[in-house]
Amino acid sequence: VGSGLRLERVVDPPSARAGEPIAVTFRLTGDGNPALWPAPEITWPSGVRAYPDRTDEHLATSSGRLGGTKTFRYTVVPDSSGPLALPAAIYTYFDVDARAFRSSVLAADRLIVAQGPEATASRPLPPPLLEPRGVELAHRITTDMTAWLWMLIAATPPVLFFARRGFR
Repeated sequence: VGSGLRLERVVDPPSARAGEPIAVTFRLTGDGNPALWPAPEITWPSGVRAYPDRTDEHLATSSGRLGGTKTFRYTVVPDSSGPLALPAAIYTYFDVDARAFRSSVLAADRLIVAQGPEATASRPLPPPLLEPRGVELAHRITTDMTAWLWMLIAATPPVLFFARRGFR
């Protein structure tokens, strides 16, 4: 519930690199109680990881009416270089002055993402926990067992099944 709500988007920094975080802020301004305004529903595209960050409220009065600004922050990390589609947002609310439902529409936008730095290890990998000692047990069992032992193992379940049926 509010009156004359406007939604805007701010991207900081305006240029981006793959794998590096970008701050995307949605700011909702107008008359009403900002504490009661929910976050806009935003569907982020694939190829980007978005994490909700903090929400700030700034209250103000104009002509004896409560209003202000509510800011929704997201940390966005693009996975690859190329154009990144910043999603459109539609914020639907009940306008008290017009006594009708209204929408504040924010069009989709694009941000060009440059190639990120190559990934490097920050420290060397640790040594393996156990050193291999000879041939593994599974390999020894499968190669050392003779063919007649394998046939005995394969024939045991059917023999036990039919022997049990014969006793009934």
